[in-house]
Amino acid sequence: MMETQWRRIESKNIIVNAAELFERQTINVQTVDNFPWDRYPQVLLRVRYNDPVSKWLHEDAKLLSADDHDYAASFRQRAKDGIEPEYSLQYIRSDNEVIETAWEPVDRGLTVIRNPDPEKLELTFVVSPATVLGLLILDLR
Repeated sequence: MMETQWRRIESKNIIVNAAELFERQTINVQTVDNFPWDRYPQVLLRVRYNDPVSKWLHEDAKLLSADDHDYAASFRQRAKDGIEPEYSLQYIRSDNEVIETAWEPVDRGLTVIRNPDPEKLELTFVVSPATVLGLLILDLR
């Protein structure tokens, strides 16, 4: 149920100001410029806003890629309810394995999607076909 403060009205016309009940929430999400699209060709972005008082639920999802890497949405929410919209990500690797994040509050203004494993180093070994490799030991400290 939505409520506003009580007011004394001395006319036959009652004016309801919807801005006292609802406000617009805008969400902007985008990936960093150096996002590793070669390892994670797609990222599933899920967004939700759930207000148990008004029983209003807004859910949305978008599949992000190198060609389409930002998301913007606007929806209504109960005014001054203190409930933050949340987002969750599923990083879909090129081998179809998925890294899923927990639900987190959306940042006001802009939410930035970063590399899920920035410490991971990708190595490529090139060995000549004529080379016989018996043992290779790498120490990557």
